[in-house]
Order: sequence, then C-alpha cells, then structure tokens
Amino acid sequence: MGGGLCVTSVVIFRGSPQQKHSTAATLTAPVTSQLVHVEVQYTADCPNARAVLQRMKELADTRPDLTLRMTEVKPDSAVPKGFTGSPTVLIDGTNPFDGTQTDSAACALHPPSADQVEQAVKTT
Repeated sequence: MGGGLCVTSVVIFRGSPQQKHSTAATLTAPVTSQLVHVEVQYTADCPNARAVLQRMKELADTRPDLTLRMTEVKPDSAVPKGFTGSPTVLIDGTNPFDGTQTDSAACALHPPSADQVEQAVKTT
C-alpha cells in the first residue's frame, strides 16, 4: 500500500460565480457553525456511490447552508479517517450510519441509500 494519502476533493457551492466567491469567503470566516458540512468518501468503481453523489449534488444546489466535499479513495493509497467503505457519508465529521473503519478502498457491505443520506442531511 502507498505511503501517503491520495484523494481528490471538490467542494460545490450554489449560485453564480460572484455568489460562489462570497460563499467561499464565508467559509473562511471563524463562525461556521451554521453551515452543514457533508463529505462523501467513495471509490470510483463503486456502483452504490453514484446515486449518493448525484443526490448530494442536487441537495447542495438547493441548500446554501450545505457544503459538499467528494473524496475519491484510491485503491493504491491510504484511506481517509472515518472510511467505512464506499460510499461513506460524514455529516459535520460524523458518520450517521455507523460502520467499521476499513483500511482498504472497497464498497461498503451495507451502504446507505441515497434516500437515507438525504434524510440524514435534512434532519441536521
């Protein structure tokens, strides 16, 4: 297994480029408790991840208080903290679906559905 962590992350914001700049500035401000931070950790070949990623993109477009980070877990690299299989969803750093930490880039045995993930985010 590789020595370092190799991930790809994208943060999606809602609105025009001018609003995106404004939103990004808000993210760097000290007060971020009003934002909901969602991270989806996934492997590129996991069929369960596609629906969750798509639903979270759609939700991020309608929720200005939501930041979305998509972290691709590569098979030849160390997995990120909290990864329980693809897709792993962390809401404000916590996995609402439990699961056991794994050290391999693999699909989860019992992944949450897109509906379950959306419900968990909406109740946050």
